[in-house]
Formats: sequence, C-alpha cells, structure tokens
Amino acid sequence: MSTPEAPKILPAVIQQSIVIYLIAETGLRAESSIVASPISTQSVIDALTNRLDSKMLISGLRSSLTARADLIKSIEIVESTTIIDLDSNIDQIPGDEQLLMFGQIVLSILANTNSTSVMFTTLGNPLIVPNANGKLIDGNAVRSDYIDLLTK
Repeated sequence: MSTPEAPKILPAVIQQSIVIYLIAETGLRAESSIVASPISTQSVIDALTNRLDSKMLISGLRSSLTARADLIKSIEIVESTTIIDLDSNIDQIPGDEQLLMFGQIVLSILANTNSTSVMFTTLGNPLIVPNANGKLIDGNAVRSDYIDLLTK
C-alpha cells in the first residue's frame, strides 16, 4: 500500500498597495490599487491597463490605458529614468486624452518606483510630450510637469 502524497504548499503571494492616478473628468485623481510584491514599473503599468473595479467605475474614474495596453511596446529602466517606448499610433489619440495619459503614466510610475523621470519614445526615438499646461517638455517628464492635473 502506497503512502499518500503530502499536499503541496504553494508560496503565499504577497500583495502591496500602490497609488495609481486615474482620470476624473478633465484631471487626475489618486487611488489605491493592489499589486503583487515586489512593486515594479511593469506592475504599475499593469494596474493602469487592467479593468478597474466597480467602485472606481461608479465614481466615474477611468484609465486611458485600459483599452490601449498595446500602446506600450516596451519599458526599460536606465539609471533613474523609466523609458517607455510607445506605438507609433499614439498620434491617433486626441491631444487632451494624450495629455491625461502621459500624466497618468508619469505620476503613477514616479509615485511607486525609484525612477525620478520618464522618457517617452516611439521606435526608440525620443517623443516630445506636453506637460499639464500643454507646453512641450524639453527632456524627461517629471512629477512637477503634471501636478496641475490633480483634482481635489
């Protein structure tokens, strides 16, 4: 007679709360989201591309990336800069929506990772993006570029 196998114990998945910035009308609002630990730039982007919970949807919050996860082609970290390569179709998104999307990505990444700036590229070439006031950013995007999008 054989001895029954001991049940396999799976390692516990440790989860952490992060802050993501979601679109609320014409601005951004901070909300918490749960991701697997350790927190990474990819887990922050995943939180922005995943379907939002019903509480957030009822509150009128949305993410510009939920239906557009394919816009992000790659993510690379170089020193303290996150480099996000975007699909060349980015120019088909209306300007106001682009602005909210850039703000959403920059604020969410910088709030949860060790990055201090974000560079956007298309096909590896630097992409000049607008700040919250529509002025083109000369260089990498930082938190102060989008702070004016925050709603109360």
